[in-house]
Amino acid sequence: MHLSVICMVAILSTVTLVNGDKEKYSNYYANRKQLHKEKPSRGLGPLPPPLPKEEEDDDETSGCTLKVECKNKKGEPGYPGPEGLPGLFGPRGVNGYDGQKGEKGEPGLSGFPVSFLAALDANEGPLDGQVLKYKQVLINRGLAYDKETGIFTAPSPGVYVFHIVVAAMEGQKAAVQLFQTGDGDDQWVVTVWAESLPSWGTSSNTIYLPLTQGQRVYLIARPNLNSYYYAGRYTTFSGHKVASEV
Repeated sequence: MHLSVICMVAILSTVTLVNGDKEKYSNYYANRKQLHKEKPSRGLGPLPPPLPKEEEDDDETSGCTLKVECKNKKGEPGYPGPEGLPGLFGPRGVNGYDGQKGEKGEPGLSGFPVSFLAALDANEGPLDGQVLKYKQVLINRGLAYDKETGIFTAPSPGVYVFHIVVAAMEGQKAAVQLFQTGDGDDQWVVTVWAESLPSWGTSSNTIYLPLTQGQRVYLIARPNLNSYYYAGRYTTFSGHKVASEV
């Protein structure tokens, strides 16, 4: 304990002496400089060299300087923030350049619609299995129906609708069957049957058929039945094209 106190006293004494010499020397230098300014002819001799830069800049009060150096350390990434509000719509852009001209399309349908309406021009019967020939032609646009054969031939592919009306003579029966041609044998599609028993009777039906170009449609008297058909536009055969796709 006594030794520590003695060491501290010695250190303080040394610091005091150093500070006192520094102050004494500084005062001496300042006085000599002032005397040279006032009486340069007194021959006081050259001034002593100034103190070094480091000593001039020293603070009059001695002490300790603590230097602390910190290095940044990157932390962990934070959580994503909430989604922001949608921004405003930007201005409309300028119109683009015109595109290239496309290739030429497929030829369109004929300007003449396909439709027909035909009726029996006279009473007929008994008939059994024969092709019916509706010779009283009222409409035949596109000339697809042939009254000499009683056959309709599709001029172009598409969907066609056909209407069939049958009237039986008084006290008789009458029936027709619609056929269409295809690969191999002709195909039966539908039958229309009428009976005038005990009074006058008619029957009708409508059918839609997808046909390719050149396919044929016709009516025959139902086989194994003696049919008696009443004419005067009571027994008719008609049809028209409703769509260009099959």
